[in-house]
Amino acid sequence: MKAITDRRSIRKYKDIPLEEEKINDILRAALLAPSAKNRQPWKFIVYQGEAKKRLVAAMEKGIKREQSGITDLPGLPMVCRTRLIRWRS
Repeated sequence: MKAITDRRSIRKYKDIPLEEEKINDILRAALLAPSAKNRQPWKFIVYQGEAKKRLVAAMEKGIKREQSGITDLPGLPMVCRTRLIRWRS
Protein backbone atom coordinates (compact mmCIF):
# COMPACT_ATOMS: atom_id res chain seq x y z
CA MET A 1 0.00 0.00 0.00
CA LYS A 2 2.88 2.35 0.79
CA ALA A 3 4.19 2.09 -2.80
CA ILE A 4 0.78 3.19 -4.08
CA THR A 5 0.27 6.08 -1.66
CA ASP A 6 3.85 7.36 -2.05
CA ARG A 7 3.97 7.20 -5.85
CA ARG A 8 4.64 10.30 -7.91
CA SER A 9 4.73 11.31 -11.53
CA ILE A 10 8.12 12.14 -13.03
CA ARG A 11 8.21 14.49 -16.00
CA LYS A 12 11.87 15.51 -16.02
CA TYR A 13 14.45 12.85 -16.74
CA LYS A 14 18.20 12.81 -16.38
CA ASP A 15 20.27 12.18 -19.50
CA ILE A 16 22.06 9.23 -17.92
CA PRO A 17 22.23 5.89 -19.76
CA LEU A 18 20.40 3.05 -18.04
CA GLU A 19 22.18 -0.30 -17.79
CA GLU A 20 20.75 -3.04 -20.01
CA GLU A 21 20.26 -5.27 -16.95
CA LYS A 22 17.96 -2.67 -15.34
CA ILE A 23 16.00 -2.25 -18.56
CA ASN A 24 15.58 -6.03 -18.78
CA ASP A 25 14.38 -6.14 -15.15
CA ILE A 26 11.80 -3.45 -15.89
CA LEU A 27 10.59 -5.29 -18.99
CA ARG A 28 10.37 -8.60 -17.13
CA ALA A 29 8.23 -6.89 -14.48
CA ALA A 30 6.03 -5.37 -17.18
CA LEU A 31 5.47 -8.81 -18.72
CA LEU A 32 4.05 -9.96 -15.39
CA ALA A 33 1.43 -7.20 -15.33
CA PRO A 34 -2.16 -8.44 -15.50
CA SER A 35 -4.18 -7.99 -18.68
CA ALA A 36 -7.78 -8.68 -19.67
CA LYS A 37 -8.22 -12.44 -20.15
CA ASN A 38 -4.42 -12.73 -19.86
CA ARG A 39 -4.05 -11.68 -23.50
CA GLN A 40 -0.96 -9.57 -22.80
CA PRO A 41 -1.30 -7.50 -25.99
CA TRP A 42 1.87 -5.44 -25.57
CA LYS A 43 5.07 -4.96 -27.43
CA PHE A 44 8.29 -3.38 -26.18
CA ILE A 45 10.93 -1.75 -28.34
CA VAL A 46 13.86 -0.11 -26.57
CA TYR A 47 15.45 2.76 -28.46
CA GLN A 48 18.92 3.97 -27.47
CA GLY A 49 21.70 6.08 -28.93
CA GLU A 50 21.30 7.29 -32.50
CA ALA A 51 18.10 5.28 -33.04
CA LYS A 52 16.52 7.11 -30.08
CA LYS A 53 17.63 10.49 -31.46
CA ARG A 54 16.10 9.67 -34.87
CA LEU A 55 12.86 8.53 -33.24
CA VAL A 56 12.57 11.69 -31.13
CA ALA A 57 13.29 13.86 -34.19
CA ALA A 58 10.58 12.06 -36.18
CA MET A 59 8.11 12.47 -33.33
CA GLU A 60 8.88 16.19 -33.02
CA LYS A 61 8.41 16.58 -36.79
CA GLY A 62 5.04 14.80 -36.56
CA ILE A 63 3.91 17.03 -33.69
CA LYS A 64 4.84 20.15 -35.67
CA ARG A 65 3.00 18.78 -38.70
CA GLU A 66 -0.14 18.14 -36.66
CA GLN A 67 0.01 21.57 -35.05
CA SER A 68 0.28 23.21 -38.48
CA GLY A 69 -2.82 21.40 -39.70
CA ILE A 70 -1.07 19.23 -42.28
CA THR A 71 -2.52 15.78 -41.76
CA ASP A 72 -1.51 13.80 -44.85
CA LEU A 73 0.57 10.93 -43.53
CA PRO A 74 3.30 9.34 -45.63
CA GLY A 75 2.32 5.91 -44.32
CA LEU A 76 -0.15 4.08 -42.13
CA PRO A 77 0.22 3.67 -38.39
CA MET A 78 0.83 0.09 -37.29
CA VAL A 79 -0.77 -1.55 -34.28
CA CYS A 80 0.99 -4.64 -33.00
CA ARG A 81 -0.48 -7.23 -30.64
CA THR A 82 2.54 -9.39 -30.08
CA ARG A 83 4.89 -9.67 -27.15
CA LEU A 84 8.16 -8.62 -28.75
CA ILE A 85 11.23 -7.18 -27.13
CA ARG A 86 13.61 -5.61 -29.62
CA TRP A 87 16.68 -3.47 -29.09
CA ARG A 88 17.57 -0.64 -31.47
CA SER A 89 20.69 1.47 -31.12
